[in-house]
Amino acid sequence: MECLCALVTLKPGTLDRAREWARELTARKDEVIITLRDEAVVVESVFLLTQADKNYLVYYMKGHDLTAAAEIARASTHPIDEYHRQFKKETWADVQLLEVLLDADTLATDARCRPSPDTIS
Repeated sequence: MECLCALVTLKPGTLDRAREWARELTARKDEVIITLRDEAVVVESVFLLTQADKNYLVYYMKGHDLTAAAEIARASTHPIDEYHRQFKKETWADVQLLEVLLDADTLATDARCRPSPDTIS
């Protein structure tokens, strides 16, 4: 699995549009999940960071092949992907990839890691 984290600088005055985008994707989560499956992405999370009167999105993704996932996303004809591409054009000023210092998960072993109800005291 691969992961990436990026700091996306939002254009001035686009915070409301970013919140609208997040509400829209949340409302259309079934469509989002379909595209993530197409891309073999297992986690996509976006956080808002505001510092020194600037707004940023902190974008985290984990998937099997993120280069291939990006190519699939660019070629996608799903309406939700077109909506997302338009959002990026309107609001993203800059993207900086962040250095991964630690990435640990239980995705491959999740079923073994959860205690069954009869083992909880």
